Amino acid sequence: MTLLLQTRPSRPICRRTRPQLATSSKGLPLSDAVLQWLSEDPREELTDARLPLSSPDPFEAHVDLRLEKLVGTGHTAGGWLAKPMRINGPSPSSSSSSSSPDPAIILVDGPDPTSTYFLKLVTYENVGSVIRESLFFQRVFPHLPEHLRSHLPRYHGTYRGRDGNGYALMFEYVGTVMSFADFYATGGQWSEIEEALHRIGIVHNDVSDGNVLRRPDDGGFCFVDWGRSYLKPRKV
Repeated sequence: MTLLLQTRPSRPICRRTRPQLATSSKGLPLSDAVLQWLSEDPREELTDARLPLSSPDPFEAHVDLRLEKLVGTGHTAGGWLAKPMRINGPSPSSSSSSSSPDPAIILVDGPDPTSTYFLKLVTYENVGSVIRESLFFQRVFPHLPEHLRSHLPRYHGTYRGRDGNGYALMFEYVGTVMSFADFYATGGQWSEIEEALHRIGIVHNDVSDGNVLRRPDDGGFCFVDWGRSYLKPRKV
């Protein structure tokens, strides 16, 4: 099964400098309108289609993907293992800068054609959650300290279907979800990570046994599915 996705290019995020999250969310590279939107608790508004004014384009260059295995389903998305078939620069129809002579433009942290990834497929009705999660991975999480970033999956871009019927967020494949029993048995451990994020103003808002994974290599916890998350600015 092949999934063809094409989007407009986005300025890649430089990962050379990683300052700690600012005491005030005003220190993040986001407009006031976007900060206000990300600071609102979406609660159960899973089909929130509001787009924040002046929002940076969260979508990456286009890529052709082969879906290999369905590994999970949720309220708004399906999770697939996928392999890139081809990674290209922006097409003539998507960007005026597409005249670049190099047809293969690999973005920072872009997908590796030889690797398998986790692909979160979301329908167009839930574009609000797509943009929210994309902005957190693109504009908020790069400013976290290293010990907290290690509890997030590595992000490889957000893509829009060519026919406009959905979106895909690409992440490293970090393993399977914990069982219900393991999730509660280890609650004292992963809750420390959740509380550390709260202290700097990041609320996941949907922590459950399906959204906290264990890395197969070192057993570390990994928080996924940030479509309901929001910022809670700290008082200064």
